[in-house]
Amino acid sequence: MKRMAIAVICTLAIWGCDKKAENAAADKAPAAEKVEAKSGAATAADKGDKAEAHSKKAVNTAALTGKKAAAAAASGPTVTLVDAGSDPKRALRLKPKAGDTQAASMVMNMDMKMGMGGQKMPMKLPGMKMNMSVKVDSVNKAGDATYGFKLDSVDVVARDGVDPGVVTAMKQGINGLVGMAGKATVTSRGYATAGELQMPAGANPQMKQMVDSFKQSMDQMSIPLPEEPVGVGAKWKVVQAIDQNGMKIAQTATFEVVKIDGDKVDTKFSLAQTAAPQKIDSKDMPAGADARLKSLKGSGTGTTTFNLAKVMPEASDMTVKSSVSMSMKMGNQEQAMDMDMDVQMIMTSK
Repeated sequence: MKRMAIAVICTLAIWGCDKKAENAAADKAPAAEKVEAKSGAATAADKGDKAEAHSKKAVNTAALTGKKAAAAAASGPTVTLVDAGSDPKRALRLKPKAGDTQAASMVMNMDMKMGMGGQKMPMKLPGMKMNMSVKVDSVNKAGDATYGFKLDSVDVVARDGVDPGVVTAMKQGINGLVGMAGKATVTSRGYATAGELQMPAGANPQMKQMVDSFKQSMDQMSIPLPEEPVGVGAKWKVVQAIDQNGMKIAQTATFEVVKIDGDKVDTKFSLAQTAAPQKIDSKDMPAGADARLKSLKGSGTGTTTFNLAKVMPEASDMTVKSSVSMSMKMGNQEQAMDMDMDVQMIMTSK
């Protein structure tokens, strides 16, 4: 749900700003000039050659990261126990029951700096609140639980200093997501996979990217657990590849058990994300556009409390910072784009 919200708000923010810019330019420029307005001034050929050479060099230096991501993608999350912690120890296994229900709520605030041509302008974005309901349909003998989920409500919350035009555009885009539903399966060790999603009638086709992000998020709703018995102080690493918004990202998260009280487990965690230079393979790009990721780095810290009798965490508080550098080429015009994002998320469920 956390990754889903980041993807949703980033997509809507950029889409909202683009829509605002399109409306403002509609009466001032012909269609050919709209492309120029979006892409900015054309980059000179010699700069393009230098950028390509730099990108090739970066690919070589990041080859190991790319290989790790590919390996993780092929095999799913890899869990490695670092420290088993103190006695008493026990194997942490999810054990939900058919018919169990949960209602999850998340609030997120995000600030962004977006730059073109070396200058970054701050962009304060609206907050977002999302509510989702979950019901366990069945649990097999191996302990795999299949559950249904539904997005009950989502709202864009105005904040001081936020452009009203962006708020309006984001609200228009996101309202069509309410009612989106699907199914997912999670093993007793927290490995999750999501099935097909059902879009509500009348949903905006431009929201497909966010729907894909929702599905990917459900794959990572639970925390993969170590196979070995653990106690308080235990640490383990989870390495996995994320395919988000057309980018392949390598993520490593480290979890530490702070407290165990019956089936309730309190953890703290840190995470790091990297991505090798690559073509951004997104079907939602404008026709003829060629977007390429130059670099991506992210880090975050937080706390999560989960109940072994539930399929979703009971509480989570997380802060993430990330920096993305990319380029967009349309025809003979190319524009570099840099983004810095600070995200704070709080989720609860009951």
